[in-house]
Amino acid sequence: MTWKTFLICAVAISALACGIKGSLNTKERLTNAQDQIGRGLKVFKDTLSFPRTMNKDGSLKGVPSQDWTSGFYAANLWNLYEYTKDKKWEQAARKWTSRRPTGLPS
Repeated sequence: MTWKTFLICAVAISALACGIKGSLNTKERLTNAQDQIGRGLKVFKDTLSFPRTMNKDGSLKGVPSQDWTSGFYAANLWNLYEYTKDKKWEQAARKWTSRRPTGLPS
């Protein structure tokens, strides 16, 4: 799987998980994505736990970097940077991409 295919799959899964409706236009979807993905940056201050889903109380649930979904968050940050060219998304994407699971070689 190429990295572009992976990114497209990650965004599609995230959009479905977040309940983005098909009636929204691209600008509205981008605004929703920025709001939702930006929440993760506020809640998760380090890269030891990656945002994955929401708990029943509405709080964000994280997973460790070894989880198979941990890369989705960074991929979504890269997608936001690609579409907006906003440096805050690039900086966040670099931070969340650079985290390696414990015990793996560099």
